[in-house]
Amino acid sequence: MDTVIRYVREMESGQRLWLESEIGHELRDDQRIMIHVLAPGEAAIAEPRQLAFDQLRQLSQQGTRHREASGFSEEEADAVLDEAMRHVRLPYTK
Repeated sequence: MDTVIRYVREMESGQRLWLESEIGHELRDDQRIMIHVLAPGEAAIAEPRQLAFDQLRQLSQQGTRHREASGFSEEEADAVLDEAMRHVRLPYTK
């Protein structure tokens, strides 16, 4: 699998316009474009997906250790997380 990553701000205007027309919206200068070239039957992004999953598992284990060291029960921690999620989502649900 070949992968190309380009910063939008470094693209020629013609390339940027073509990509914006393909994607269906304007791109921002602070974004990057990633293109994967796959051979027939090749798995898409399996390695990065596994890496992300491993990092998520590690973060979850770190959170569990911190919760246990702080003396909170799972129920208390879940309640705090639920409240935080409601607080974050509230502005976007109106």
